[in-house]
Order: sequence, then C-alpha cells, then structure tokens
Amino acid sequence: MMTVRLMALLTCLSAVSASAAPPVGTSGKPADLPAVTSATLVEVAVEPLTPAAFKPFGEAIVVPEGQPPTADTGAARYWGGLAKDRFAEEVEFGMLSVAARPREVAELQRSVRSPTFLAGLSGEWVLVVAPPTLAGRPLLASRVRAFVVKPGQAVLLHRGTWHADPFPRGESGLFLVAVRDGTVKKDLKSRSFKGKEAVRIP
Repeated sequence: MMTVRLMALLTCLSAVSASAAPPVGTSGKPADLPAVTSATLVEVAVEPLTPAAFKPFGEAIVVPEGQPPTADTGAARYWGGLAKDRFAEEVEFGMLSVAARPREVAELQRSVRSPTFLAGLSGEWVLVVAPPTLAGRPLLASRVRAFVVKPGQAVLLHRGTWHADPFPRGESGLFLVAVRDGTVKKDLKSRSFKGKEAVRIP
C-alpha cells in the first residue's frame, strides 16, 4: 500500500517523485486503489487529530495548548516529551512521497515489532487507521477511523496499529518517516478487510 518504492521506510519507503506510478503494496500489487465494484463500501468521516482521539492508535504530536514550553530562550520555544516509545534496534529515517489517489482503501498494513513516526512536510493530509488486532483475528472496516493532520502535527503509531499510506489533500505529499531498522523489508504486512469490504473517506 505504498506509493512506488521508497527510499527507506515506513509504510514502504523509497524516494519517489510525486508524479510516480500508483502505490504498490508489500505483495507487489497496486494498493489504495478504488475498491472493486463488488465490495461493500463503509463511509468513514474525517476527524481532527487530538491526543485523546488518537490514543487507541498511538501518540498525536501537537503543540499543547496552554502548556508552557519545556525550554524557552525567547527566540525559540521547545515542548519535550510529547511522545515516547522504545526502538529495540537502530532507527531508520526515510522520506515518503505520496501522490493523490482515490480515497478508497481495501486493505491496511502494519508492523508488529516497531512503532512508526510519520510527519508531513507539506500541507494537510489524512491518515486512515484501525486498532491493533491479535494474530488470526479479522480486520474490520467498521473499526477504521480517519484523522486530518495539519502542518506542524505528527503521529507516532503504536506497534501493530493498522494504517494506510497518507492521503495528501493536495496533488502530492512528502513525509518524514522513522521506524526500526529493517521494518519495511521484514516487518510490514498487509491485510484485506473481512468480507471484501472497503473504506471510503471524503
């Protein structure tokens, strides 16, 4: 479910231009494309990104309202500790380029051994997620939620959180990704929704 092969990470990283071909999933087939006509479509509304709303899926990294900065030099203010997790090995940083595409999702992806940090570097974008499931349990479209992430915000996904590649609200988007080294090749798996369902977001 990535956008062409990426330079290094996350939901499939390999530097690719915004004008590249349709996204390709870990199975090597096009992903995040319109659902087949026989699929049952589940409409999912887009909601604002807040720490409370995003808690089942990970950490929402936003400038906290009403909270004084951890450090303040007058010219620069820093808010620390907004999200924390442990990476068991070296951390891999990469850039993800995603072209605009139809906002229908028939499958999601996840890594079970690494949290995933994702920050947009240009414009607003929408992140489609579903909570972690136990091995062998079905992935349900009814549990999907979608969040709009604004400039200056980022997310840190829990291990096992299901997600789609970001949906840029413009023609393309560029993203900074950080995961445990080797995640894309060894620990990124995709799964379709139960009952051949598909999710559509506005």
